[in-house]
Amino acid sequence: FILRSGMGNYVDELQQLAPFQDYPFEEFETAIQEAINWGLLSNLSPSSSRSPQPPLKRGANERLLRIQPVFPYFLRMKLNQQDAAMREALREGFKRHYLGLAGGYQQLMKSKQAQERQLGIFFCQLEYENLYNALQLCLEKQETVAIFFCLFQYFELINDIQSNLKLSEFVCQAQAAYPASLHTGRIGLHIVMAQERLASCYLNTQNYTQAKAAYQQVLELYQQLTGVEERQKQLYIATTYHQLGNVAVELREYEQAKLYYQQALDIYIEFRDRFSQASTYHQFGRVAEELREYEQAKHYYQQALDIKIEFSDRYEQASTYGQLGLLAEAQENYAEARVNLQTALEIFLEYQDDYWAGVTREILERLPD
Repeated sequence: FILRSGMGNYVDELQQLAPFQDYPFEEFETAIQEAINWGLLSNLSPSSSRSPQPPLKRGANERLLRIQPVFPYFLRMKLNQQDAAMREALREGFKRHYLGLAGGYQQLMKSKQAQERQLGIFFCQLEYENLYNALQLCLEKQETVAIFFCLFQYFELINDIQSNLKLSEFVCQAQAAYPASLHTGRIGLHIVMAQERLASCYLNTQNYTQAKAAYQQVLELYQQLTGVEERQKQLYIATTYHQLGNVAVELREYEQAKLYYQQALDIYIEFRDRFSQASTYHQFGRVAEELREYEQAKHYYQQALDIKIEFSDRYEQASTYGQLGLLAEAQENYAEARVNLQTALEIFLEYQDDYWAGVTREILERLPD
């Protein structure tokens, strides 16, 4: 896959490298058009069963080119005739280009706008092989794994838990070979963050014992990390406490869960991270609900919802509306349950989250009239 409008950025990266400083890049567009004429590149067809449906304006597909399988084979054969310096420079330029694209795609997937989030998912689906190959280059060179966090978020948004587990294990195993001198600063932070993602995979696959051990190790690594701004480090520590609370909830260790959540909340408040407080209030609500403290649970859920509304985070509101619906159902307040669950369903459909839309729809269908 090639994003034709992004070729200028790719050229900029290559021109910074010695073998390409005098290269005739003005012929790039001619070469691309010639490849299209020969059928080696083709416009992405949204009608193809193999193609994801692009959330793009009419005519935008002309910028999206699918590579026919024979073309990379031909290019590799030609590339093998070049010297090692040029081949290595191409790998470096490719890696840098996709580090930039991964950052852009991740920002789209973090967007509070449904269409932008879907656009990020769309590009990650098309670009997966390119992004994965660039990630492999980063790991070989023992550098940043920022691309990994983009791909992790992609799998998270499409609810592909097993792919996320496999990817996280691969990255953490490769990072184990990084020398101790790299376990500080930004790269050191990324090493710990990758371990945290792996721990979350254990949690999502219901491997709670392994998840608990992994999060406790992550907590120790964050506390020992140097070369990172203190506020940033403390907020990551708070997130780890929050996740340990989630594990404790799954293990039905509710008092322990409350202690972990309180430690997370204290840090969020101390460092004035109001938005992150929402998820912790939400989880306090879950604990209270499990303990049948329904009024307290409703109070916590409402605090979480108020913050999410304050920050215009519509997608995250869905989970809290869903929990308020389940809480009302437990209290046999079916009219209130239906209103909250219907709101959650509308948000999931708006963001094309088919999995959670399906779950919510099933709950709605079981409610008494």
